[in-house]
Order: sequence, then structure tokens, then C-alpha cells
Amino acid sequence: MGLPSVISYVRGLLDGIAMPFPSADLAAYITPPDPNVETTVIPTLYVLTAEGPEQRLTVPRNSGPGTPSGDKTIDHALSLHIIWIIAAGNPAAPGALDPDLLFGSVIETVMARLRTAPSPHVITDPFPPHAQTTLVDTGEKMTYRYLPRHAVRNQRMLRRDGLIDLPLKEVIGA
Repeated sequence: MGLPSVISYVRGLLDGIAMPFPSADLAAYITPPDPNVETTVIPTLYVLTAEGPEQRLTVPRNSGPGTPSGDKTIDHALSLHIIWIIAAGNPAAPGALDPDLLFGSVIETVMARLRTAPSPHVITDPFPPHAQTTLVDTGEKMTYRYLPRHAVRNQRMLRRDGLIDLPLKEVIGA
């Protein structure tokens, strides 16, 4: 019911956030553009996978449209993948910023935005019947992974990848 809303909400929350260094703002996607050449210019983020259990909290059980109901929760587990490809450069050069530290700040900036997201927050499903549900606990628990950098084909650019596991709780009347 709320999965498209949850994914869209997280993408919208992160798209366009300012980076803590001179660069373009973060670009967030659900479906990557084709061809995806932006990763060589700006950090990009993809809201990838989602899974989660649904469970009843209160009774009564909903017996049809417009009837009284208790609450259920859906514990969504989203995976956010951040990619940035930048020139290998020489971080030891005078005045040069270390790209590894810069990418760490990209991950931290994304997590900072998530931990300050409005909670609770009402979301509306983009598809009929446009049901409204409530997200709670956005950014309250996250796990990040800063993956080892690796060179791309021409060896002059380095790709940096990060993953953020983001659990979200959605409360629905059902």
C-alpha cells in the first residue's frame, strides 16, 4: 500500500541536498538515468531495495472500506547506494582535499538529512485510492558501509561507493 510512497518520500528527502564542499548538489534516483554519466560529476544516490514485515498492533480488524480499524505497522528496510567517481588526484598536494575524506562527508551529509527528517510524517500513495499513512522513526536507526574505492577503466578516476541501510516504520489503519 505505501511502498511507492515510502520510496518516493526518501528520494525526495535526499534529492538536491547540498554537499559540504564545492560541488553540485546530491542527485537522488529510484531508477538511474541511462546513460548514467552524472556519477563522474556529482555524488549520486539510488533508493534501491526494500523489504519488510507487516504486523497488527491493535484491533478491530478492518472489514471493508470506511469501517473502523485498528493499526498495523510495516517495517520497511531500504537500501541507499551512493556512488561518486572522481579524479584520482594527489591528496598530498598542498591545499588538496583528500577524496576519501570528501566521500566520507557525502555519506555523513546524507545521514544527517535523514536523522533530521520530520517524524511523524504523513505520506500519500501516488496510486489510487491515494491512501494516506504515517512514517515514524525516519533516520532513528541507520547502518552505513563505506566500501573500498576502486579504479575505473581508464585508471585516472576512482569510484567510491557507500551503502546506507535505512529502516522506516509505516503505521496504517487496517
